[in-house]
Amino acid sequence: MNNSNLSLLMKDVSAEIGLDKMPPEEQQETLKKIGDIIFQRVMMRMIEELSEEAKTELDKLLEEKKNDPEVMLTFLRSKISNFDDLVMEEVVGFKKEATDLMLAVKKGV
Repeated sequence: MNNSNLSLLMKDVSAEIGLDKMPPEEQQETLKKIGDIIFQRVMMRMIEELSEEAKTELDKLLEEKKNDPEVMLTFLRSKISNFDDLVMEEVVGFKKEATDLMLAVKKGV
């Protein structure tokens, strides 16, 4: 997965949930929430994949560089060979859940 594929998928998610119909301020807030949800999902998956030694390294990294997501991404990519695939799986999973939810809301379920 590369950043352009992720961007395309996020645009697709945005369209599916009707983000393009929201006022700009609400769009930004919703995108942040979506990003936070996907980030949490990815982190849970990554923690499952890491060795105990790598988890210890990650804990130290989080303490030292907690406000630097690029450092964390670089670390995770170095420890998890299929990192990008796992991220894509979580984005796709979120998209499916969000789409299913929006369909249920539209149907009044």
